[in-house]
Amino acid sequence: MLPLPPEQWAELTFGCADLGDQRRTKRLVHTAAELSAHTGSSLAESCEGDLSLLVGGYRLIENEAVKPEAIAEAGFQATLHALQDSELILALEDSTTLGYKHSARSKLGDLGGPKDAITKGFWAHSVMLLDAETERTLGLIDQQRWIRDDDQRGQKHQRKQRPYEEKESFKWQQSSENIERRLGEAMAKTISVCDREADIFEYTLYKLKHDQRFIVRATQNRTLIDNDKLLFDAVAETPVLGSYTVIIPQRGGRKERKATLQIKSKSVTIQSLQRPGGRLQPIKVNVVTAQEIKNDAEDKLCWILLTTEPIATFEDCRKVLRFYELRWRIEEFHKAWKTGAGVERQRMQSADNLERMAVILMFVAVRLIQIREALMLPYVRTDDEVWHEETPANQVVSDDEWQVLWLKMESKKLPDKPPSLIWLFQTIAKPGGWCNSKRTGRPGWLAIWKGWAKLQIGVEVWRMARQFWGVEMC
Repeated sequence: MLPLPPEQWAELTFGCADLGDQRRTKRLVHTAAELSAHTGSSLAESCEGDLSLLVGGYRLIENEAVKPEAIAEAGFQATLHALQDSELILALEDSTTLGYKHSARSKLGDLGGPKDAITKGFWAHSVMLLDAETERTLGLIDQQRWIRDDDQRGQKHQRKQRPYEEKESFKWQQSSENIERRLGEAMAKTISVCDREADIFEYTLYKLKHDQRFIVRATQNRTLIDNDKLLFDAVAETPVLGSYTVIIPQRGGRKERKATLQIKSKSVTIQSLQRPGGRLQPIKVNVVTAQEIKNDAEDKLCWILLTTEPIATFEDCRKVLRFYELRWRIEEFHKAWKTGAGVERQRMQSADNLERMAVILMFVAVRLIQIREALMLPYVRTDDEVWHEETPANQVVSDDEWQVLWLKMESKKLPDKPPSLIWLFQTIAKPGGWCNSKRTGRPGWLAIWKGWAKLQIGVEVWRMARQFWGVEMC
């Protein structure tokens, strides 16, 4: 079923926030509910002229006693409740930037672009949990935010000389420490899934020493103990376990296509490295590779994954690869945070106020992702590419919702039975700007969200008409 309505969602997410005063917590819940109900709007727009809501919202955002970390911790604790029934959890990690061009930019930091860039902002490193079996988003469990000092530009050599704990790349280990503290025993059933930026010797060593599970895409062609071979060469020489086909979705001007991937695996021991504090110990790790065949293009797929997971069989490797394929969901979160929730469109005049707003909106963005999943996951393509058209729409939306959508988009009498989920999915996206053609591919999350927001307006009007004038569906 779809996520809770905005008011119930906000209470569940932020109702236990420890902000030093229960009135602040209530104000947080009200503000989050309005921002969720008017996703992508400013604080003023979300209040729709209600002066008490607007004043209360700004008092919350501008209150120095309200710490962004306390707001975030409430949301992280809500995620903990959501994972209780999950047998295996994926912790997807990635970093992004939040950029601003208004007057508050003078209080923000370097984002790594041109030296004279107007845009300044925050860096953020997020960890989002997924249920590995259902592939549903559970919620955020950690986020680090920081402002990079402009004076660090041009100091690459000096940064390399710093202790590992003082480097920005320590964020990966810091996240692991944070989520283990929150998850406790559930850490044993959690797999960290990271892109190439996490291919750091010290990080891998930390995960192994603490018996933490991971899947990390390799970027360093490290030397192995076995005859000084290089990692990529050693794996390339191993026998093929099998192959499988994946669908690469349409994006921009690129058409959707099928790719056949050849799978290999190997257990290796990576040579130790010398660091300023001494020599690190060797690393024993499993490796899975997926190399696209029958394609001579430069952009053909090639994944080399370091992991603690079993790799003995084709099925083992296929599972590791599927878990890595799901890493894109954290990138979808970033898109939802920026484009859907509108975090970069906010115009608070201080860095602290912007950060408080950004933290609230990051949980609004997760709700957007969950709405999209509720509509999409029941009928995504299976391995044999069958669409589950027989599932009725009222399994994920209310009768009021699909009936209002039907009357609006089909302009004819209601059917005797609810239409299918595939109809619901595609029809909700049309008011959001999606057209059903081969070139446009499947509806994106933004089209689905826009269509969903418009549908909720229609449903609200319909329910008011029924309540006050006794109007019935026909």
